[in-house]
Amino acid sequence: MSIKWNGRTIEKSYDKSYAGSWFEKIAFGAIVNYEVVNNRIIAKVPGARSPSEFPVTAVLEYDENLKVKNLEVEVETEETADNKNYDKIKAYLEEECKNVFSPYYELLGFEISDYQEEVVNGKVEAVFFYKVTHKNYDRDPDTVEYIKKAKESGDSNYQQLYDEYLQPKEMNFYFKAVIDENDEITLYYNSSPHGVEWEEVKMSDYIIK
Repeated sequence: MSIKWNGRTIEKSYDKSYAGSWFEKIAFGAIVNYEVVNNRIIAKVPGARSPSEFPVTAVLEYDENLKVKNLEVEVETEETADNKNYDKIKAYLEEECKNVFSPYYELLGFEISDYQEEVVNGKVEAVFFYKVTHKNYDRDPDTVEYIKKAKESGDSNYQQLYDEYLQPKEMNFYFKAVIDENDEITLYYNSSPHGVEWEEVKMSDYIIK
């Protein structure tokens, strides 16, 4: 997000997955907060970047005739607690994925979506979808044992196996992450096919040994 005001540019960055939708422009609605400062009426009008994110506030100062005397723009630049927890979980998962999957795959990207957070019994609980994009490390597919055998035996699936070997693929997860009072993160997955039953899990559990 970039705002130009009085000859200066103010920028704030977001992870695109943090909100379900983003407005094309800052939207100002009917929410107006009034206060009196030094016998002057001040109106603060929050501007929305998404249905839940209000990073901009227009501050209007009125004179004694109730006409706008001055207009300023405030941009919230401090990280909220939610943003900090989101970034903490994101960094934790990326590190775990690199430690676990890098020996087997080239990792191309990590994405959190539909992130929802709440505090339960003093602990932060966040549920979200997580996608890891990966591919096999570059090598001649014909040197891979199962593809080599398919070629030698005239298997009809040989060409498909060859073509798909170096193509990007996705791993998709649905997780709950819990941050305790010591800032430690514990990961859970939903083990129930028909409801919600969280069980502790580690990324290494997804490697077939």
